[in-house]
Amino acid sequence: MKQILFVCVIVFSALLCGETLFEVKDASNNKVLDVSTDGLRVLNGPDTLMVISTDGIRAYIDDSKALSRTFSVTTTSAKKGYKKIFEIQTGVGSTFYNPDDNTDEIFSISKGTITANVNQSLGREFLVNDDVISKANSSLMKVSSKATADAINDSTMIWYKEKNAFRVGHVYIATGGTNVGQASFASGYRSEASGSYSSAIGYLSVASGKHSFASGDGALASGISSCAIGKGTEATASSAFAAGNNTEASGTNSCAIGGFARATNNYSIALGTGATISSGEGAVAIGSTAQATGNYSTSIGTGTQATGIYATAMGRLATAQAYNSFVIGRYNIVEGSTTAWNTLEPLFVIGNGSSTTDRSNAFEVQKNGRVFIPELPSTTSTSSKVYVQVDTLGKLCVPGKGEYPGSEEIDKLKEENKYLISELEKQKEKIARLEESLEKLLK
Repeated sequence: MKQILFVCVIVFSALLCGETLFEVKDASNNKVLDVSTDGLRVLNGPDTLMVISTDGIRAYIDDSKALSRTFSVTTTSAKKGYKKIFEIQTGVGSTFYNPDDNTDEIFSISKGTITANVNQSLGREFLVNDDVISKANSSLMKVSSKATADAINDSTMIWYKEKNAFRVGHVYIATGGTNVGQASFASGYRSEASGSYSSAIGYLSVASGKHSFASGDGALASGISSCAIGKGTEATASSAFAAGNNTEASGTNSCAIGGFARATNNYSIALGTGATISSGEGAVAIGSTAQATGNYSTSIGTGTQATGIYATAMGRLATAQAYNSFVIGRYNIVEGSTTAWNTLEPLFVIGNGSSTTDRSNAFEVQKNGRVFIPELPSTTSTSSKVYVQVDTLGKLCVPGKGEYPGSEEIDKLKEENKYLISELEKQKEKIARLEESLEKLLK
């Protein structure tokens, strides 16, 4: 005991005085312990294994001698024996272990990989913090294997393994992870992708429908396979598409693009700005404030309206009200049933009015094939248009003022015209016979 105490005193004195005073050798006369001005060295022949000095503790692993050398930090107890905490092994790398279960490798570094192992049974997560002191919701990056995601409202990046979901930016996850969809993606400021296989990008965007996509400022894609892009856009029906500023696509397979465009019925399309509305099924509205409210109707141009089923309005402020009608121009006379075929109602119209109180038509074709042109000067009354027809001689006939198809005057004219034509044919026959007789006399 006195000898051991004497050795310790010498070692301590050497460290204080900075002089080499003590060394221990093995049977082959190789130093195994050396006390010098550098500190305390543990050696294996000429190979230094460890140095303890005033500036640190260093362990050396040299694999140049084909030795499989390992450096370990372990715990020990009477019941459990030795348990590894940290180990460095030549040719393998370094590993941090769970001291309670050495089969659980927490973190390892090798020549080819750096691996951090999360453990769902232990609720272990992988964190990269932005503060020296770990705080709740302060991590720069987080990998979680928990079955239920923690509530988060912070700037971070997280891979949620249980649902194959990824979040980056100012992440918002509700309590219980109810707004995290399977295999979903969300980035930006508090964007939410709660639908399975959905994506949300931008500021407060929400993709809640399965296979949905939302991007922009407050964009909402709640329909299955729906897409909303822009500011305040909403795609709320299955396979709906909305893009622009405050557009709405609420019909199945509908499409709304522009500013305040609305496609509210199934298979409808609205393209334009200023409350462009396509509310009929399969209807199309294109242009500023255009409206297509009849089923399968089409409205193209500024302020045009197609209210009849299968109706089409084109131009500026033209209105197609009659069933299956086609209207171009502006401020045409609005008439006809929106739902039924009537032979006396417009089929094709060219409007040339000047205002909502001064409507007129430059040309009109009814469903029965009759053609109308306006009288001069034109007025808004129905008596202002006259019926145009082609007679049996191929000539264009326009009845006088006030004479309308089906009136007694028209019927009389038709009968008189037939009589004149008949008489003309008889006279032609007489002339032909006279010509033949004259030719015989001349011979």
